[in-house]
Amino acid sequence: MATAQGSNYRHNATIENSADLRFTNFKTLAPRLFEMAGITAKDVDCAQMYEHFSGAVMISLVEHGFCKPEEVMEFVTFENITAPKGQAAGQH
Repeated sequence: MATAQGSNYRHNATIENSADLRFTNFKTLAPRLFEMAGITAKDVDCAQMYEHFSGAVMISLVEHGFCKPEEVMEFVTFENITAPKGQAAGQH
């Protein structure tokens, strides 16, 4: 439905000096992506996330709006994210 690429201003300059270390650059990109597609995170039934570090996947889920930071550990339990009975999409 949409595709986008981008990051925040000077993202490479902040890799080791960022005041916001819990950031995967989707914080600025995800809202634009959903706007282009004409949907919200609540409209997504299935998503495939890839990041090169496991922690970044969890941050990406939060930055895309699939769950809140304090909910991410419950959101990614095996039972919650496994098809066909996973409940993650229906919770938020």
